[in-house]
Amino acid sequence: MKHRFLAATVALSAAASAHAAHPRFVDFVVGNAHDRGFTQCDAAIRDAFAHAAGDDVRVITFQGEDRSSLRMVAVYGSPGDVVYTEAEFTRAGGRCRYSLNHTIVSNRSCAAEMAALPAFRFENETVGVVFTRNEGGVNRLLIPAGPAACTAIFIRDGEA
Repeated sequence: MKHRFLAATVALSAAASAHAAHPRFVDFVVGNAHDRGFTQCDAAIRDAFAHAAGDDVRVITFQGEDRSSLRMVAVYGSPGDVVYTEAEFTRAGGRCRYSLNHTIVSNRSCAAEMAALPAFRFENETVGVVFTRNEGGVNRLLIPAGPAACTAIFIRDGEA
């Protein structure tokens, strides 16, 4: 999968690197925030979506009541190679904090996914879901999606 790069990069660092981004996609996401009047967190949004790439991107935004927060749901990639992302941005004291979940469905077992990214250490298993974490503080959950498929959810937060 092409988005295996996203998983590997997230595995190595809690801060995303913009070199993999498709600038048009990142600009599209920032533009969606601006359309909602959320204009002072561009650096945080660019960091959160630094790996948006593929053939297409779609974004849904939800503005908080006091206009100091914005929730975004995005899907990007190519057919058969899709990343689903949920991000929430909050403005406070001149800073922007965010929380971010990237979800990737793989056609490999969760055992294979576990072995593919050794930067993630096993932490626990609960009701069949494997919890892992890397040194950068990124959490990864591995959820079986049938006998030969796995859903990987990467969870991180940041500030800009």
